[in-house]
Amino acid sequence: MADYASKRWAERHLKKGEKHDKVRGYVSLERMTNTGMSAGRYPDTNDRTALIHGAALILAFVRCLYLALKKTGKLARFGYALILGGGLGNLNDRLTREGVTDFIRLPKAPGKHKTMVFNIADVAITVGAVIAVIGELVRACSKKK
Repeated sequence: MADYASKRWAERHLKKGEKHDKVRGYVSLERMTNTGMSAGRYPDTNDRTALIHGAALILAFVRCLYLALKKTGKLARFGYALILGGGLGNLNDRLTREGVTDFIRLPKAPGKHKTMVFNIADVAITVGAVIAVIGELVRACSKKK
């Protein structure tokens, strides 16, 4: 819901390509429509059908993994749920809009030419992956004791 609401807010309040530098001193807002994949890293990947099928296959895999790992700890399952929720948020945009609405930009890291523009779903996917890995490591380490 946070992803959906934030994307609709960005669509109502930010014009495409409009940039608001350093909101709250750190984050910039810049609305883009990502027809590619991976937080705008592959912008020329605009075969919508292939992207939708690819995203659906990945979501199906994560869901199967989530359901198959009954003995996985709660932390890892929470991580998988974040990945699944974020993936569904972006898939919804691909199915109902011309692409995924991205609007959050972090400051450029030293030596980097460009930063990524992303959304709440992308954050959920990334944080979910980190949490899932930590949860699986905790479970594996606790089994050895």
